[in-house]
Amino acid sequence: DSPEGLYFLGRAYMAQDRSADAAKIFERTVALAGRQPELLGQWAQAQYFADNKQWSPKVQALTDEALKLDPKEVTSLGLLGIAAFEGQRYQEAIDYWNRLLAQLPPDDNSRAALQGGIDRAAEKLKESGGSVAPVKAEKQIQVRVDLAADVKAKALPTD
Repeated sequence: DSPEGLYFLGRAYMAQDRSADAAKIFERTVALAGRQPELLGQWAQAQYFADNKQWSPKVQALTDEALKLDPKEVTSLGLLGIAAFEGQRYQEAIDYWNRLLAQLPPDDNSRAALQGGIDRAAEKLKESGGSVAPVKAEKQIQVRVDLAADVKAKALPTD
């Protein structure tokens, strides 16, 4: 009943299309290991598929909590994109999937499939008379600090 063992069992159940069993396992894993964003995302995904792809307040609460703890939690971002696409909220799907795409390493095998989903959502959006909003870039702040000569002489590069 270790959290690690339960996590891998839950993932195995998902791979075997046993989402209801996986949801129970992830719920148990969260009870043992705590409310970690990745576990909440996995639980939400399993619950969504166990409920025949029906969005529920429970799934919403799990994804909300996961993303509050970690705005880059990949399973929740992907799941919210799927739910938005299924609900014909194509711009929302594109936004979630672009956020997910930004988290994946350049050589990740799922990038092509994810980009395909983004492209399909963009086509559907255009077919319905909408236009695709530009990708929102993450905001970055760059700071340069310059020290007075007497302070600089006392400072180490690692300070």
